[in-house]
Amino acid sequence: MNLKKFKLRYVTKLVGLAALSCLPFAQAATDCAVQTQIDKEECQALVDLYTSTNGANWKRNTGWNMTNTPCSWKGVSCDGGHVTQLSLYDNQLSDSIPESLGKLSRLQELNLFYNQLSGSIPEWLDNLTQLQVLVLSDNQLSGYIPESLGKLSNLKELLLDNNKLSGSIPDSLGQLSSLQNLYLHNNQLNGSIPDSLGKLSSLLQLSLYDNQLSDSIPESLGQLSQLKAFHLHENQLDGFIPEWLGNLTQLQTLMLNNNKLNGSIPESLGQLSRLVYLNLNNNQLSGSIPESLGQLSNLAYLDLHENQLCGNIPQSLMNLKYYVNLNNNHLTASNPKLIAWLNAQNPDWTKNQTRCSTVCAVQTQINEKECNALVDFYIRTNGANWRKNTGWNVTNSPCNWKGVSCDNGHVTRLNLSSNKLSDSIPESLGKLSSLQELELGSNKLSGSIPESLGKLSNLQILALYNNKLSGSIPESLSKLSSLQELELNNNKLSGSIPESLGKLSSLEELELNNNKLNGPIPESLGKLSSLQILALSSNKLSDFIPESLGNLSSLQYLFLFGNQLNGFIPESLGKLSSLDHLFLYNNQLSGFIPESLGKLSSLEYLFLYNNQLCGNIPQSLMNLSKTTLIALNNNHLTAYNPELIAWLNAKNPDWEKSQTPCPTVCAIQTQIDEKECHALIDFYTSTDGANWRKNTGWMTNSPCNWKGVSCDNGHVTRLNLSRNQLSGSIPESLGQLSHLKGLILHENQLSGSIPKSLSQLSQLERLGLNNNQLNGSIPKSFGKLSQLERLRLNNNQLNGSIPKSLGKLTQLEWFALNNNQLSDPIPESLGNLNQLKYLILSENQLSGSIPESLGKLNRLWSLNLNNNQLCGDIPLSLMNLSETSLSLTLGVNHLTASDSKLIAWLKTKNSTWAENQTPCPK
Repeated sequence: MNLKKFKLRYVTKLVGLAALSCLPFAQAATDCAVQTQIDKEECQALVDLYTSTNGANWKRNTGWNMTNTPCSWKGVSCDGGHVTQLSLYDNQLSDSIPESLGKLSRLQELNLFYNQLSGSIPEWLDNLTQLQVLVLSDNQLSGYIPESLGKLSNLKELLLDNNKLSGSIPDSLGQLSSLQNLYLHNNQLNGSIPDSLGKLSSLLQLSLYDNQLSDSIPESLGQLSQLKAFHLHENQLDGFIPEWLGNLTQLQTLMLNNNKLNGSIPESLGQLSRLVYLNLNNNQLSGSIPESLGQLSNLAYLDLHENQLCGNIPQSLMNLKYYVNLNNNHLTASNPKLIAWLNAQNPDWTKNQTRCSTVCAVQTQINEKECNALVDFYIRTNGANWRKNTGWNVTNSPCNWKGVSCDNGHVTRLNLSSNKLSDSIPESLGKLSSLQELELGSNKLSGSIPESLGKLSNLQILALYNNKLSGSIPESLSKLSSLQELELNNNKLSGSIPESLGKLSSLEELELNNNKLNGPIPESLGKLSSLQILALSSNKLSDFIPESLGNLSSLQYLFLFGNQLNGFIPESLGKLSSLDHLFLYNNQLSGFIPESLGKLSSLEYLFLYNNQLCGNIPQSLMNLSKTTLIALNNNHLTAYNPELIAWLNAKNPDWEKSQTPCPTVCAIQTQIDEKECHALIDFYTSTDGANWRKNTGWMTNSPCNWKGVSCDNGHVTRLNLSRNQLSGSIPESLGQLSHLKGLILHENQLSGSIPKSLSQLSQLERLGLNNNQLNGSIPKSFGKLSQLERLRLNNNQLNGSIPKSLGKLTQLEWFALNNNQLSDPIPESLGNLNQLKYLILSENQLSGSIPESLGKLNRLWSLNLNNNQLCGDIPLSLMNLSETSLSLTLGVNHLTASDSKLIAWLKTKNSTWAENQTPCPK
């Protein structure tokens, strides 16, 4: 064939094949039934996505619906035979997301950012239960945000910004406890910000700007302690800028501009030391600029323009280094340096400032700062709607405003109780430095108690009762050394009662009842020697009633009812000779009624009903001559004395009807195995527990809270009652505490022998029975205690030999048997204790030679064999004890050494080792 003709035919054929490959029927589509990389349903879901979103026109669609290896398609990642990641951002996807995508049950990331997707966000997304990242930003999605998204419990990123979403933000989003970033900005969302978002404790960025959100910023968001970016600008939010924003100390950007916020800028914003960007412009903010903003050393952008801010610009702003915009307010400056600094920031700052309309600029009765604090208080507590607001923010005589009293140019009293005050107490109230009385009870105040009240060093009365205050009791209140009355009752306060309140030495009334306080009653309250009323009732307080309350010699009213208090009624309460009311009912108190209560000669009311009190009612109660009513119902109490019964019937005829028999502690407690509980009680009885130095809680229904007892997973793991005046013998039943890791009973008066049953404590790591009066021999079965690290039996009266079996305790680090009456040779087996650091066998009657095997204890720090009857040559093997700081004590024995190297070595460890050695007895 002609070569030219062959080439022509070949090229023609190739061109023809190329042309055929361009035809649609020639393309090889993906066959999901044939591919083996992922589940068939998941493969089909990917094909549906491609088809539904115009995949042929995507920017990047390599492999899609062409190959049978879907895990290699552009944007698809797989693991374990499932699609785990789908990332198709900026890829020209259009139309709607297909429902079949819900079949990708192992999907962890779905990123469809910056496409042209339309329609609504699918409800079925809640099928993707492993989803951690959901990014649908910058599309054309419309409709509501589905409630069902709240079921995606693993979600960390939820980005739905820059769409056309409408309706309210679903409450269910507050269930996304792992969420770190929530972007809903630049949509058409309306309604209020849900309180539930305050549960998102891991949230770092909250971006809701450029919507139509309304109402006030919810208080619950104050719980978002990890928040770094808080973007609520360009909405229709009203109300005040919350004081609690100052608690979000991780904040770097705070943008609240272009809303309808009013009131003053909180001082607390000065606490945001990490803040870089603060924008509050275009609101209706009033009052002065807080000095505290000058503390924001990292601030690069401060924008307060287009508000109603008034008065002198604080010089502290000169600490800020970068952009500041204060235009269009009512601000002034007189300091030349400040003016120069402001001009450098923005030469036009003065052009749009108008005159202040506030009364504080023209009134002369009090300091302008105090006047501004009053106005701020009026605005923030909805003063226009108070029941009585005569003169407030209208006249130039603030000392004549309703509820305000002044002296020497300072506000000394603010009494606006029962006056329909609402919203929160502003931090600025802390500027009323001469205030002696602050009475705001029986209003509708909410939010937390401001820390700044701790600055009111002259305050004598703080009455905030009957409101809706929440949060914890500020530690700062402990600085109010002149305070006589603290009334915070009937609110929603939570957390524990601060120990520091015990510093309020002038306090006469402490009323914290009817809140949600928890934890124990602080011991420190027993220092309040002037206290007449202590009301802590109707909270969630637990643990024991402190003995220290018996020191409150002026106390007349003790109200602890309606809590979860347990343990005994302290004997010390019998010292409260001025007590008129003792209300301990509705708790979980157990044990006997103390005899000492019969000494309360001033007592009129004794209410102990609805507890677990047990046993005979003491006859001493008949000494309570002023008592008109005693309520003992619903306990386990008895009385046999006819006179006592008659007296009780006269006070309360029904006292006996609801009494039931005393239950045994172990039958009703649920903390530990009943067998272990009985072992503890047996121990208490055997060692004269009633006369221990400390026996708090013993015999109550919570053995894990008994003094010296520690538990884990329903078992006793530690019993530590050292230096506690224990006497009598250790019962065999202690061997029932099979999970015990520590038994520490040293420095007591225990006698008798060491129970063999302790060898059953296979998890024991520490056994400390030293400094008692124990006798008999060391149980051979102790060799079973394979986990033991410390064995201290020293300073007792033990006799017999050291058991060879103790050489099996290979975890032992501390072994002390000194100051006993042990005899016979030291067992060779002790050389197996290769973890040993301390071997102390001094002050016994040990005989024979020092075992060669002790030279293997190369971790030893101390070897003390002093004052025994050891005999013969000291073994050369001891020179193997390489620890440089080894303490070696061999004196008062019958030991010798002849090897020159050994003698030299011994002198380096103890130069006087040979001085008290005597010849071996024959």
